[in-house]
Amino acid sequence: MVRDPNYLAGGGGQAAMAGKIENFLLERLLLTAQDAREDAQKRFDARSLCTLHQLEAMRVLEARRLIMENTTATDLARCLGCSKATMSEMLRGLTKNGWLVKHATFSDRRAQLLQVSDHGRVVSMECREELADLARDHFEPLGTEQKVTLAKMLDELVAARRE
Repeated sequence: MVRDPNYLAGGGGQAAMAGKIENFLLERLLLTAQDAREDAQKRFDARSLCTLHQLEAMRVLEARRLIMENTTATDLARCLGCSKATMSEMLRGLTKNGWLVKHATFSDRRAQLLQVSDHGRVVSMECREELADLARDHFEPLGTEQKVTLAKMLDELVAARRE
């Protein structure tokens, strides 16, 4: 959305100005994030790769495997903050494409442990490479110093929000 160039210069005192700047910043952050997600998914689709949500699921499974934690669908849904129904649908797609394998547990035959397949690891790596290319393209207009400044500012914002 293109704003009136005088949007931030309008009157109303410091409080009104601060509110405008905060609204503007949030709007820009959301638009930038949305553009990046859409660009990433277009790149994944063009190469018949997974969705961003599936990539995140595989990333979590791999991270949990590295620390020797077995993971069920319920565990993964909790980690990703989604419903069991959403997780079930996502797992169907991952399994159908051969990116995920399920193993029965010895203690509870109803529960299944999830593991990224070798093919899933390859797809996950290809997705991460696409994301690296996207990041380079997305931030190309900024110089190195601007990127470092932006990174520091975003780190400060994230840290403050988590306090």
